[in-house]
Parts: sequence; C-alpha cells; structure tokens
Amino acid sequence: MVPGLKTTAQPEGRMQGKGRISEIMKYHRLFLFLPMVFFGVSCNNDRQQKPVDKKTVQAFRPAGPAFNSDSAYLFIKQQVDFGPRVPNSKAHVACGNFLTGKLKEYTSDVIIQQATVTAYDGTTLKMKNIIAEFNRESKTRILLFAHWDTRPWADRDTTGADSPSLGADDGGSGVGVLLEMARLFSIKKPAVGVDIAFFDAEDWGKKDGGAEGEDSYALGTQYW
Repeated sequence: MVPGLKTTAQPEGRMQGKGRISEIMKYHRLFLFLPMVFFGVSCNNDRQQKPVDKKTVQAFRPAGPAFNSDSAYLFIKQQVDFGPRVPNSKAHVACGNFLTGKLKEYTSDVIIQQATVTAYDGTTLKMKNIIAEFNRESKTRILLFAHWDTRPWADRDTTGADSPSLGADDGGSGVGVLLEMARLFSIKKPAVGVDIAFFDAEDWGKKDGGAEGEDSYALGTQYW
C-alpha cells in the first residue's frame, strides 16, 4: 500500500488475492513500457525517434507468428470507438469489459484487480487493473504493461483543453500492441512466462505536474 493512497478492494475474476500478485511481482526481472518501446511515444512526446536501420530490420527473422500491424491498429480503433475512457464513465466500463473479454479469448489465466481509489482532487475513482498470464508455470517472467484509461483533460492540446482526451496514442496505442502480442502468445506459447497488464486510473493527475504532482498519477500501478 502506498502512503496516501486510499483504496477499497472489490474482488473479481479467476484469481483475486495477494498471493498470486505477490508471486508475479517476485519473479519479474524486466519491465517494458510498451508505448515507448513499440511506438516511441509516451505522455511526453518531445523526444524524437532515432532513424531505423533497415538492414538490421531485414536481417531479423522472428521465429514465432508475425506481428500484424493491421490487427494492432484495429485494437486501437476498437478502444477509441468507446470514446474517452475516463474512470467512472460508461465508456470506461464498456472498454474495461471489452479488454477483459478479449484477453480471456487468448488465455484462461486472467486476473482482475478491482478497487476504489481516491484521486488527488478528492474524486473517488472506480479502478480496474486487468492482468493476463502466459506460460504461467515459468518462474522466469517478463512484464509488459500499458495504461488503458484516458486523461480527463486534454490540457496539452491547443483547443478543448478542459475536455477529455480521446487517447488513441496515450493509452490506446500501448494497449493495441499488447493485445496483438497476447494474440500471438495464444498461438505460440512463449519460452518464458509473460504477464500483460493493463493498468487503470493512471492519468487522473495534477494538471500543473511538477515533482509534487508525480504521485497523483499512476494510481492503478501504485495499487498493484
């Protein structure tokens, strides 16, 4: 539990409990933040991508099923079609159910962490972390994660700064990549254990940012 993070747990799913979550955290040695790794983006888009070495890409031949970019983009579109996925909204509930159902198509090992957390401004948020496990028996594990909620305010936009963000990039892109990877893992079991986590209540943070506002973000990750 993180100091200052008020939560009320509501169990749901195949395996809700501290035991399995603690076990997952124990064996993780590598954490990848997908929007940065695969799309070169994050909540801060000021950094420029390095040019791709085409010779290196051509020399690489993956042994497993091929990543399908059209499939990943479809997963992004399906999220965006719900509208802004702001906690406590109907779109948020609908998208959460969609993501849970989609992951259950690819693995029977899905954990739901459902709780109520309190945002920095006192707003009570209904939160749902969705975690899928592949090759569950392996003790060598990799965690791949992104957040699936969207920001209540598009405060970095030039127009509509007080309106919710649609989140095709910030939120949607990472989840789209992860869903496609989940699909591939369902076709060919990975050599090591892989956990895919969609964290919630990540983007309801202070608008002014700064060091004092850092802990106001990532409430779903803090709860996990």
